[in-house]
Amino acid sequence: MHRIDTSTAQKDKFGAGKNGFTGGNPQTGELPTALDANFFDSVQEEISAVIEASGLQLSKAKNDQLLSAINLLVSSGRLMNIRVFTASGNYTPSLSVKRIKVTVIGGGGGGGGSAATDANTRSCGGGGGAGNTSVSMLDPSSLTLPVAINVGTAGTTGAAGGSSGGNGGQGGTTTFGTYLTASGGFGGGGGSLASDSLTAVTANGGTSAAPTLGNLLNQKGSAGLQGIVGSNAIVSGAGGASSLGGGGNPVAVGSSTAGENGIYGGGGSGAISIKSSSIGRPGGAGGVGVVIIEEYA
Repeated sequence: MHRIDTSTAQKDKFGAGKNGFTGGNPQTGELPTALDANFFDSVQEEISAVIEASGLQLSKAKNDQLLSAINLLVSSGRLMNIRVFTASGNYTPSLSVKRIKVTVIGGGGGGGGSAATDANTRSCGGGGGAGNTSVSMLDPSSLTLPVAINVGTAGTTGAAGGSSGGNGGQGGTTTFGTYLTASGGFGGGGGSLASDSLTAVTANGGTSAAPTLGNLLNQKGSAGLQGIVGSNAIVSGAGGASSLGGGGNPVAVGSSTAGENGIYGGGGSGAISIKSSSIGRPGGAGGVGVVIIEEYA
C-alpha cells in the first residue's frame, strides 16, 4: 500500500510524508490531484488480499466482502497458530488465545539388534513399539504458566550382539505439565541365532496401557512387528506406527543391515544378519516424542 504520490498530490496533508488528495482551486490555479494506475492497483490488491486470506472468492456482484472477510478472520474459534515441540521447553500462550488443542506423543521404542552369524545361521530383531498419544482441548486461563514440556526421548537402538542381538530401549514419556502424559513404546526384542531349517520369530516391542488424561483422545501406540527367519527369506520386525506414523520400515535385503529409525514417536525397526556375517547389526532408534499445540481465538 502507498499514499498518493503523483505530482499534484497535496503534500503532507495528514502530517510529514503523509500526502492526500485535493479537489483543486480554479481561483488560485491549484490543480486537482491526478490519479495513476499504481495507486489504484495498490488499493485494489490490499483489499483483495484481505478478502482472499479469509477464504472468500472475489465476486463482482457483492459489495460487502471486505466486511465479511474481517469478520471471518477475527471470529472466535479461528486457528491462530501451531507450535511444535520436539525438544523439552516451556509453553506460554500467544496473545488473544482463548483455547488450545494439545497433542502429546511418547517416544518410540528402539528396534532389536541382530546377532553375529556363521555359515549355517541367520538373525533378525523385532520392531520397537510406538509411543502413546493423548489429546486435550484446554482453556489457557486454567493453566499454571508457563507450562513445562518434557518431550520423550527416543528409544535406543538394540545393540549388535554375539550369540544374540540386544533388545531396543524403551521410549521416554512425554508430558504437558500435569495436564497430559503419554508414555513411550517398549523396545523390540533382540534376535538370537536361527538355522536355515528353522523358522524363528523374535519377540516384538509393545506399548504400555493407553493414557487416560486426554479429554479428546487417548490412544495406545502400535506394537512393533515380529521378525521372521526362514529357510529362504529373512525380514526384520517393522517399528510400530504412532498417531503421526513414522515407524521404521522392516529390513529385508541381501546383506546384513541395521534397522531403520522411527520418527514422531514411531518405533525403530529390527536389524538383520544374513549367513556368515561376522558381526551383528544394531536396530533402528525410536522416534523422539512430540508436543503439538494448536492455538485458537
